[in-house]
Amino acid sequence: DYISPEEYMELRRKVGWMELPLEQAKACIDNAYMIRVVRDDETAIGVAIVLWDGGYIAFLSDVIVDAE
Repeated sequence: DYISPEEYMELRRKVGWMELPLEQAKACIDNAYMIRVVRDDETAIGVAIVLWDGGYIAFLSDVIVDAE
């Protein structure tokens, strides 16, 4: 799944999370182990991001769902 940095930041804004520079949002997306995006037509309405060190440590870094 893919989400653009702009879509990711829009979801963060909708749930009241801190805004990040687009470069930082892009790095998060580009370096994630797994991303799952839920869309309503073309609009991202949810995202889950997993980070993994390639060995032992993995964690769910973001779960965002647009309540609307």
